[in-house]
Amino acid sequence: MLTSYCDFGILDERHNAEQVESIKREIDAAVLVGTNIVRMTAGWQHEGVRSEEALANAARGLRMCLDYAEEHSVMIALEDHPDIGLYIKDFLTILELVD
Repeated sequence: MLTSYCDFGILDERHNAEQVESIKREIDAAVLVGTNIVRMTAGWQHEGVRSEEALANAARGLRMCLDYAEEHSVMIALEDHPDIGLYIKDFLTILELVD
């Protein structure tokens, strides 16, 4: 397993695109080292961003990585920290929104 992090707690299109590209690079690295799991975080709760917005943004970011991961036979494992998704209710909300 490869462990990574990203921060989808910032509601900025350019920042989020960078986060997605970062996870894609981690997926590429996982393939290179022969593992099929990349662990990632959803990010941090930032001042001025409502929790609901951060959860929805984390789900969008995760969804944007899933096709790439599947094409490379890599699974993404969402971690339940540092802030976004820390509580089970929020973690499940992210997963529901990804669907």
